[in-house]
Amino acid sequence: MPNESSPPQPRRFSLDWWLAPRRVLLGLLVVVLVVVMVSPEPDIGDGAALLSTHATDAYGARGLYRVAERLGWPVQRRTEWMRTKIDSNASYAILDPPLELTGGEVHNVLEAVRRGAGLLVVPSDGTPMADSLHVKIVTRFGTFGPTNDTSSDDVLLPDTARHAPSDSGGAERSDTSADDVAATMSRNYLDQNLSRTFIKPTRALPAGSETLYSVKTRKREWPSVLGIPMQRGRVVVVADANMLRNGILRRGDAGVMAVRSLEWLGAPRARPLVFDEYHHGFGQHGSMWQALRRGMFGTAAGRITTQILIAGLVLLLAASVRPIPPRNRVIVERRSPLEHVGALARAYEQIGATRVATRRLVHGLRRRHPLGRAMPDDEYLAMVGVRYPVAGAEVDAVKNALHAVVTPPQFAQVGEAIDTIERTIVK
Repeated sequence: MPNESSPPQPRRFSLDWWLAPRRVLLGLLVVVLVVVMVSPEPDIGDGAALLSTHATDAYGARGLYRVAERLGWPVQRRTEWMRTKIDSNASYAILDPPLELTGGEVHNVLEAVRRGAGLLVVPSDGTPMADSLHVKIVTRFGTFGPTNDTSSDDVLLPDTARHAPSDSGGAERSDTSADDVAATMSRNYLDQNLSRTFIKPTRALPAGSETLYSVKTRKREWPSVLGIPMQRGRVVVVADANMLRNGILRRGDAGVMAVRSLEWLGAPRARPLVFDEYHHGFGQHGSMWQALRRGMFGTAAGRITTQILIAGLVLLLAASVRPIPPRNRVIVERRSPLEHVGALARAYEQIGATRVATRRLVHGLRRRHPLGRAMPDDEYLAMVGVRYPVAGAEVDAVKNALHAVVTPPQFAQVGEAIDTIERTIVK
């Protein structure tokens, strides 16, 4: 016996141990769970500040959608991407989407504008849309209101008047007093702690550009809502997304500014106003599961791989432990050889088949004592009679029973004759 005090032997993990069905299935389940947990999901924001026309809270854009609808624009929502050709007989509103447009989508949108479409856009700085429009979105923070520091360029003052076209280096307005500023603050969308955001063009604006709303410092004036003509169409760039939110549009001047921006794109009733909702997370988007399904079932290699995986799973399920024990096979007991002999004897007796029974007895004798391979029963018995003359009478009785029907007592004598012939051969 092994010594109980001896240390336990280390367990050897063989290949069969690793390939056990239960361990393989558990490993596949763990792999699937890990893939699902680490798969990246599209970042569409936290839902609290989406400038979407479906959002009715203070941060959404349902107010702009309803205002445009009441004023005569045939408003629509687009829930498809913009990689295909876009209709130029419409105006489009792309409002600070959390899913940025790709370079190809920006190209298609601006091509539609060049053919005559309108575009109201709230771009983020550094995105393909901002780069294509040659603008930079600048945000500065500071105390809103008059200041004694005339050298500071970080304190911005609003100017709600509609400006004529001007370049980026407009002169300072000397007629703006502190009282005017305070009155403007009371009815404008900007509060004291909000960021001041404006548009800084990265190259000369085209002829016909118009500043629809501006903010200014003590030294410079910058557009915050800028209209840019683009061949046959027009673009309105809004620097601050807060200017179009529901909570801001309720404050007089912000709503007027939004409507004036839409009017600058074209006649209200001439063409539809389409709000982009696809890049706010609505519609059918690409996902890991769609890419996996397209790869596994849409390509030849993927279909072959899928068939191999299914075959492997079927093999694992067939080899693994079954949840329900299999039913035992039903075994039908057959008759023993002795029972067969008795049944045949009764059958032969009922029809008087003595010749058939004699032939069966001779075949059994030939199987146990073969004297020739291919010869009739008569020749076999004649050979036995020649080799063993002492059994001549028994051989003649068996020959007679092969060709003539005998009585039961005579058939019993045939059986005794077969037994005598076999004992003679054995001797």
